[in-house]
This record gives sequence, C-alpha cells and structure tokens, in this order.
Amino acid sequence: VEEALRLLQCRGYEIVVFSVRAASPSGVKSITDWMEYYKVPYDRVTNTKENCEWIIDDKAIHFNNSWQEILEMI
Repeated sequence: VEEALRLLQCRGYEIVVFSVRAASPSGVKSITDWMEYYKVPYDRVTNTKENCEWIIDDKAIHFNNSWQEILEMI
C-alpha cells in the first residue's frame, strides 16, 4: 500500500481519504492517527466526495457503459 500510494504521489496525484467520519474534528484526527500509525501516505482527509480523476473504493461498482450490468450487480 505505502509503495503504491507514494508512487501515485510522485506521479502528481493527490491522495484524498474520504470518510463520513471526517465530518467531525475528532473523526479526522482518528483517521489521520491511523494513517500515520500504519504509514499510509495521504495528502488530506475529507467527508466531501469531490470531482476527481479516479476513485479507489472497496464498495464501488465499475460502470462499463451498461446499465443492465449495474442492475444485475445491485
């Protein structure tokens, strides 16, 4: 994880961590503490989904231009 994220940063990507927990200062602190403890590189933490080039998410559904496929996945 660390190596891949550092490589992305070197390529000019900003690593933004999105979490609903980041809605409060204590939530942001717990996330940043965890990231730093496990040495996971990041640039910032937010609770707002932003316009971005890529999203890496454990719950994402990849869209292949087929709504039928999406409906089947759901």
